[in-house]
Amino acid sequence: MGNVQSTMLRNAGERTREIDQEINGLESNKDNFEQGNENTTNLHTRELQSPEGDEILLTNEVTTVLEGAAPRFTLISQTIGDFTMREVDTRVKQRPTQADINNINLVVSEIVNREQQQHSINPNRKPFEYLWMINCILYAVVVAFLFYKKWKKPAETKGQKERKTQSQKMKDAYIAKATELRRKISIAKAELERIKANKKMSKKGKKNRAMLENDCGKVSAVTLVTYMEKKKSDLRKLKRCHYRKQKQEESKVLNGLFQADPGSVFSSFNEMIKEEKDNTRPKYKTPQCTTEGTERQMFENIDEASSRTGNYCGNSQVRA
Repeated sequence: MGNVQSTMLRNAGERTREIDQEINGLESNKDNFEQGNENTTNLHTRELQSPEGDEILLTNEVTTVLEGAAPRFTLISQTIGDFTMREVDTRVKQRPTQADINNINLVVSEIVNREQQQHSINPNRKPFEYLWMINCILYAVVVAFLFYKKWKKPAETKGQKERKTQSQKMKDAYIAKATELRRKISIAKAELERIKANKKMSKKGKKNRAMLENDCGKVSAVTLVTYMEKKKSDLRKLKRCHYRKQKQEESKVLNGLFQADPGSVFSSFNEMIKEEKDNTRPKYKTPQCTTEGTERQMFENIDEASSRTGNYCGNSQVRA
């Protein structure tokens, strides 16, 4: 069988030489690859320049987002760790496309390059300051992108609209319903007068007649009178309902004020009692209805009080 030890050593030597040749080949290929890529672009960075050295023309979306993100970044990045200026919630239901994400990356890269040229923050020496800068840039760019897409509205636009109270909302609803009822009564009255005078129907009258036919069926003098009386009854019911809701809202506000500060409620009661010392049962007046320095109007009898339209907030009294 020959010398086995010499055969094993010879085979091991040949395998070692093959491994050395493979390692030398990989090192030579690596050197050639690095030499070939010295003049190529870094794939981890995105520059806004073409191979000829000219700047790439930015799209309208990228330009608009960049203009909106730059001042917001300056505003929120003044103090490290201060999140009080971030009033916009960046959570949305919509989903951006890949083109949107690419535009956001372009804007982020542009702002980062500007900040590095101006301040030159070293991430190795000042990691927290660098991370704060990146965090503020991302937030500012995303907010500007959401405003551009109209997925979010600026806080200034929301603040311009005043929030209405519950009483104002009830009043607006009452006025809207009452206006609609009065409009229908006016239309029915005009149609009734046209039928009595046997006048020609106008273009607007045809539209109004179609509405009347939809509400009361066949249009005639009898049906129109019935329709008008029904709408007048609805208007009176609506007025009573609004008055009742208004009283309930006043009671609710007074109860809330009593729970918050009972002393102020009792002091207002004492002032009302002092104003009407001779009256054993003084009437409560809301703060909006009390007027200082104005004389109360005195009516001679109940007929005069009911016939006149005046201030019914407690400033008028009827003589006994």
